[in-house]
Amino acid sequence: MSGSTAEEILARRARELARPADPEPSGELVELLVVAVENGARYALETRHVRAIVRNRGLARLPVGSGSLLGVIATRGDAVPVADLAFLLDSARPDPHRRFVVVIDGAAPPLGLLVDEAQTVLQVPRARLRRGTRTDSSAPGVTVLVPGGIVLLDAEAVLADPRLRPTVRQSALTTAVPKS
Repeated sequence: MSGSTAEEILARRARELARPADPEPSGELVELLVVAVENGARYALETRHVRAIVRNRGLARLPVGSGSLLGVIATRGDAVPVADLAFLLDSARPDPHRRFVVVIDGAAPPLGLLVDEAQTVLQVPRARLRRGTRTDSSAPGVTVLVPGGIVLLDAEAVLADPRLRPTVRQSALTTAVPKS
């Protein structure tokens, strides 16, 4: 490569790097907690719905049955039911041993979501979020894609997922309620 060609390439690169970056879209910033589950799949939840992030030190069993609820944890004086986020998104079998529980709340009572990692908090302009498509209609609350391929979950839709409503087993009723 001749000296003048190398200089031209370097000069062109310098001009490209010196050019001002595209301005960020103006408007509201959305603060997102990014979590990872099975096989490094990354999801985000708006931090306004995140009540706590706690290390999973084991779940207490529920006296009611639900294929999606794995147990409860005590946090801030409340017993919070816990589900495996990867299982809710149909990407894995339920795993009660994931490392962290992200407690979310909203219009419905709080819910703990088991995740492998709580990675980072991002601030993203709402204008940069784009609608995603989901072929699996059983996954709750998949609404938009965050730049970088992170899927933003709608916490209210997750909380309203009918699979998270416990059903009382008859055996739990007969042992919990004394006979008259």
